Amino acid sequence: RGMKHYLNFGYKEQRVTAKPVDIGTNFYANVTVSGTKLNLSLSGSNVVVNNASSGLAQVWKFVRQSDGSYSIINQQNNQALDVTNGVATSGANVQLYDVNGTSAQKWYIYQVNGGYVLRSAGSGGCVLDLAGGSKKDNTNVQQYTYNGTSAQKFTITKVELDKSQVVYYVCSPYNTNRIGTYSDLNQAKSVAKSKQQLGYVVYDSNGSFVYSPASSLDASRIVWEAKW
Repeated sequence: RGMKHYLNFGYKEQRVTAKPVDIGTNFYANVTVSGTKLNLSLSGSNVVVNNASSGLAQVWKFVRQSDGSYSIINQQNNQALDVTNGVATSGANVQLYDVNGTSAQKWYIYQVNGGYVLRSAGSGGCVLDLAGGSKKDNTNVQQYTYNGTSAQKFTITKVELDKSQVVYYVCSPYNTNRIGTYSDLNQAKSVAKSKQQLGYVVYDSNGSFVYSPASSLDASRIVWEAKW
């Protein structure tokens, strides 16, 4: 019981079972292909690896879920690492998609031979993988049956966001609909105020509540903080 979240690896004559690890929660990190300078990044809504060394496209927020999996959210567009169409197929593309809490956006993390392997909760034995095993700039990222190669092993390095990297989101506490991403707090406040009758508030990329346009919306604030 519970073994479905374990990862079997190694050769047939020497199989080892790895248990998902807890590496903390609500932190920011760069995800790098082990032994390279290739960072997990994005190209539009698609996920790739590249040599870019800075910028929010290479910063991911890790949020641990109650089942031990992680939601991994890109800080440039606040979308989650997601298996396209939620399929379990080996070779399925990995993309960025609006946060929805489905198994396609839940990732179990395993520590294997000095690196981390990330397995999609809905994929059986498929893990995050570089298409074709390539370690070239802008290589596409997919899920693929675990094979123990270096194309499936990553390092996760925690980073701190400085003030210039903090962005603001406008959202209703009653659903997960985000209606904008803003680098300017006053602009975010203005948008929230224009929709105050719907309970929209502002929070930042650190997950902290920032602004509610009316004191009458204190209840909305409480609901939002409880959900976050």
